[in-house]
Amino acid sequence: MNKPVIDILMLTYNRLEYTKATLESLEVHTSDWPYRLIITDNGSTDGTIDYLNKQFDRGFIHKLVLMPKNIGNAEGKNYELMELAETDYICLLDNDMLLQPGWLSKPMAAMLHFAKKKLVLMSPWPIWKFAPNTHIGDLKDKKHNVFLTRKLSGQVWIGKKQPLIECGGFKGSKDGRFMGFFASPLAKELVKRGYNIGCIADEELAISMDRAGSPLRINTAEMELYREWNKLQKNKHQLLPDFHIWRDQRGK
Repeated sequence: MNKPVIDILMLTYNRLEYTKATLESLEVHTSDWPYRLIITDNGSTDGTIDYLNKQFDRGFIHKLVLMPKNIGNAEGKNYELMELAETDYICLLDNDMLLQPGWLSKPMAAMLHFAKKKLVLMSPWPIWKFAPNTHIGDLKDKKHNVFLTRKLSGQVWIGKKQPLIECGGFKGSKDGRFMGFFASPLAKELVKRGYNIGCIADEELAISMDRAGSPLRINTAEMELYREWNKLQKNKHQLLPDFHIWRDQRGK
């Protein structure tokens, strides 16, 4: 299989220890796919810049941009997507993820396999195993373990650069929050134009270090409760923190 080089784009703002752990896991678990690492720092003040400069000097970071101030999450991601990325396929990676073996190669293999079916965005994040408002599509097969969804989720996206740009990139909300998850404008526009969004099912390829609602942080019994709770919501989207509230109300 031809393995095209992919630009991995990471936006940082403080959280030095998370950033270190993310990059260490990336270096260890991405040897099975060719990539270039591009990082934009949003004006960190906690020593992150010194750390990133050292990683750049040793050649691990391909391109490093240091912003004089924080331009925001959506704006930073769009800058990386539209101004810095040079490869046809890109990965947008948050700086709080512990990456596991196959985190990049498995989604990329699926992207290439289903390219003619306009599969242009993939997530390997394990919340997809339980996310509400997903639907199983005809792309699922035993080899690639992929299913279609109408939503975006997670802190790792692997995608085809041009369709993401054509659909307007990532949007910020009126209160400044990053609108990259679930029913985001980008997801809606991709689906509207006939593109497919996919995710790897039943595999834990990336672990969030900074999300209390991550499925990996609640035990099996709690997850069964979550599934029961989700059915009661009649498939309306809820967040995992909402599940914790509901669980506590039931005295579990």
